[in-house]
Amino acid sequence: VEQHGKKRTLVGALVMFPQSPQLRFDVYALQTTDPDGTRLDYTLVNFTDPERFARIRQKLENAWKAHAGTAQSGRNKLIQPRLRVRATGVINIQSPQQANPQILLDGPESIEILAGDVSDDKSMGTRRPPFRAPGNGRRKR
Repeated sequence: VEQHGKKRTLVGALVMFPQSPQLRFDVYALQTTDPDGTRLDYTLVNFTDPERFARIRQKLENAWKAHAGTAQSGRNKLIQPRLRVRATGVINIQSPQQANPQILLDGPESIEILAGDVSDDKSMGTRRPPFRAPGNGRRKR
C-alpha cells in the first residue's frame, strides 16, 4: 500500500488473465519478483479513457500473439517468461486485500515490449537491456 499513488517504472514478464465469465476481455499484467522471491502481478490499465485502454490492450495482445507458443500456464493465468514488458505509470493499491495492484497507464506509449527470459530476474523493477537479434543490433518489437 505504501506504493499507492507513486509513479514507477516496472519491468517483468507479460501475464494474461484470459477472458472468462468474470472478465469481458483478456486482462494483461506485468509480473515482478521481489528479492525474497515473491511474485506480484500488476494489472496494466487505464480507467480514464476507454479508447486509450483499448489501444493498450491491443498493443499487449499483439505482443502476446507474436510469442504465443512460449506461454506457460499459471493459476488462473498464462505467463510469457520470454516476453518482458517495461511499464511506466501510477501504482494503484487501494487495499492490502486487493487481488492485484494496478499500474495506471497514460496510453500505449507507457509500455515498452522487450524480449528475453525473465525466469532469473530476482529484483522488482530491475531494468535489463532490450534483447538484440544477433548481427543486426536492432531491437526486436
